[in-house]
Amino acid sequence: MISIIIPVYNTEKYLSRCVDSVLRSECRDYEIILVNDGSTDHSARICQQYSERYHHIKFIDGTHQGVSAARNTGIRESGGEWIVFVDSDDRISPRFLTMIGKKDYQDQDLLIFDFARNKERHTGIRKSTVRYYGREDWPELAACLLNTGQLMKGGNTSLLSPWGKAYKRDLIERYMIRFAADIAICEDRLFNMEYILRVKTCAYIPRTVYYVQMRPDSVMRSFNPGYLENDVRYQRYLRHILMKNNVFPMVKRAYYNSVLTNMADVLIRGIFNPHGQEDSGEKREACRRMREYAVYKTALRHNGGMGIWPRRVLMWAFERKCYGMVELICVVSYRILEKSRRL
Repeated sequence: MISIIIPVYNTEKYLSRCVDSVLRSECRDYEIILVNDGSTDHSARICQQYSERYHHIKFIDGTHQGVSAARNTGIRESGGEWIVFVDSDDRISPRFLTMIGKKDYQDQDLLIFDFARNKERHTGIRKSTVRYYGREDWPELAACLLNTGQLMKGGNTSLLSPWGKAYKRDLIERYMIRFAADIAICEDRLFNMEYILRVKTCAYIPRTVYYVQMRPDSVMRSFNPGYLENDVRYQRYLRHILMKNNVFPMVKRAYYNSVLTNMADVLIRGIFNPHGQEDSGEKREACRRMREYAVYKTALRHNGGMGIWPRRVLMWAFERKCYGMVELICVVSYRILEKSRRL
């Protein structure tokens, strides 16, 4: 059986479409676990209606604790061999669950698929060869996760997110892998890294099975004044995972490249976000605090030799305390990302 965990928070506009996409699945051996994270709209009522109508839909109502806590609750309540995470504003292909249930993949610990955004055109199922990975490929998978790389040319997977994948429940339970409830951004990256470094076998199946709804009010597009502190906690968690699994030396370059990318995100989406209310003095104070963290200091030493040139220029200006230049680059970058709907 496959357990589909759907955390729900104020998505009444999209929720029925999401659940209906699962109900249209060709596969019938599954359960849906709807975890309401203290929604203030009509999402809870919609969840209740689905659970009353379908015996294989379980509804768990709770207070607002964040998506990580909701997903962890879903894991605890799940009973399937496979676990699939679906965001309540997204939808899945009718063939997604069928492919997970194929006999060819039952000896795999992780199945990875492709996704498409709601505005993108997709060509349907590609007939590319399935790619398999073993323990010897840990460094490659970890580096792809750290640097948001693709596993195959022309692929469109995301190792950063839990959706578009199938996880083995017994492996999650064996190693007590959970989402970090005290991390508001990048918590899913930690979960995936912890999980990937525990798998023995993994398959990448280049088929588009998951469709992401881009929303103007999503977490990544909204201003978050705690972006810096969140990223510091994330970096500590991430380094600990890499060190305890003895892969840090093999992915050191990719790791510091990811730190630099996150530093740029902290500056663009956090400190110098155009929607923020801080004055110039408060922004400079945040930059001063940022410069004190050892992980950032070390990453800046690698800035000249990796990454795209706009980020290298931004981090060069930050290192030299040219904060006027930093703010200009950040505001321009934010507007470009906003226009391209990548925030």
